[in-house]
Amino acid sequence: MCYIEMNPVRAGMMTHPGDYPWSSYRANGRGNADGLIVPHELYQNLGRTNEERQATYWQLCQAQLTNADVAAIRNATNKGWGWAIAAFARRWRHSRSDGQCRCHETGRNVRGKLN
Repeated sequence: MCYIEMNPVRAGMMTHPGDYPWSSYRANGRGNADGLIVPHELYQNLGRTNEERQATYWQLCQAQLTNADVAAIRNATNKGWGWAIAAFARRWRHSRSDGQCRCHETGRNVRGKLN
């Protein structure tokens, strides 16, 4: 989730994702009301209360993606693939009735059935 939030920081435009005027970080990480932001189910699952979700979101955004992760996300995006860490890919596969996944999983393309 925080890949996009951190783009202005990685580009040197801002020092904090909440400072970027078009960022959803202020809503997700700080709890500022924004009529354009509809909380995603994944965000809702970050905690039981708004405060827990904001704290968890802040922690996620503090975790720095490696240059390899950023490159993998961009590569997957450019090729029209999803990108996920292995644990997410496994959960996603189990949530699909056909067991299919086409995603970029921690640096390698995973297509077809995941075991």
